[in-house]
Amino acid sequence: MNIHRSATITGLCYSIPLTLWCLPLLQDAAGYEEAEAVLRQAVGIVLLLQGIAVALFVPRFLVGIRWLDALPACLLLIALPWPLLALAWLAESVVALPLLLSQLALVSLALLLQAVSNGSRLAAGWRPLNELLPPLVQISALALVLDLYSRWPSNWLA
Repeated sequence: MNIHRSATITGLCYSIPLTLWCLPLLQDAAGYEEAEAVLRQAVGIVLLLQGIAVALFVPRFLVGIRWLDALPACLLLIALPWPLLALAWLAESVVALPLLLSQLALVSLALLLQAVSNGSRLAAGWRPLNELLPPLVQISALALVLDLYSRWPSNWLA
């Protein structure tokens, strides 16, 4: 399986359940405030899941390829829940600039993780260390994403 197909499947694995969770809640929303709260919660969950997907996918699947070849896979991994983010923006539940900056930061994080994984793989000539580096990069990136998510103010998209 190639990396683009793997990125698409990974993106679908976290975006479809979230969309299936969000749409019935929006349909049953009693008013604008309730729908706005559902969309803000969905955007927060999307950003967390995108960060987790980047942290776990990139160091494992995008090692050993050039960054120009990794960029489409990173975009496929991140872009699948964009319709839900666009819905939240169109409903004026979130502001566009922080949302765009968060997506740009996720693409940058993906490319940075890919570069770190490739650089550490090239620097380590010892085979057991080569097998240990991707999980270490994954754990470090996951800790970074979870720490940033826990420290970020809850009203930053408003």
